[in-house]
Amino acid sequence: MFILNYKIKKNKIIIKLASGERYEIPYNEENEEKILNMMKNQVTDNLSVDRTVVTNYALSLGFAVGTIVLAILLGIKSIPQFVITKSAASFISAIPTIACTLLSALSALFAIENKSIINDYKKNKLYLEREEEINSKVKNNKNILSNVSVNTKNMVYKAKEDDKVFDINKLDKVSLKDLKQILENIKRDEEFAFNYEESKPKKLTRKKGE
Repeated sequence: MFILNYKIKKNKIIIKLASGERYEIPYNEENEEKILNMMKNQVTDNLSVDRTVVTNYALSLGFAVGTIVLAILLGIKSIPQFVITKSAASFISAIPTIACTLLSALSALFAIENKSIINDYKKNKLYLEREEEINSKVKNNKNILSNVSVNTKNMVYKAKEDDKVFDINKLDKVSLKDLKQILENIKRDEEFAFNYEESKPKKLTRKKGE
């Protein structure tokens, strides 16, 4: 059972599984905590799945590129001939080109799906490595949200003071790009090491004759 995400609705937790099924349980803090821990363990315990997905992505992308190149080579002669003559023979000669194009499209879709899974793994791992730091700093320093999307900023602004801004479930709404930007902003802030306590600037006094 692989949990993709969950929603809380009308005192129930609705869990969405990778199989496409939905599973409902009563809402309480204990159940929610169990689900979050299960989702964290999925990330740390599924390194072999991660490697399999990467392999599938590489193979499907390579197959998509190969079949589209083959379709172009076959179509250079057969497609123009079919357009001009519209004969049964020319159509039959164009079938391999059409088949290669369809296979390429299907392979490309499979590659896109696997790329999305890879990005989710990367995002989840990055987050879990620095979970507490990210949640603390996005609340206390507005510079950490520099160059981050409006959607992610709104998640921070709407979070209750005592709640985590992000968890492994809410991370589903945050892009890998945004998370990388937040981590980059944290790194920059640590390098600058500015003091964020505000004070009034000193007034400049001019000497007579100046």
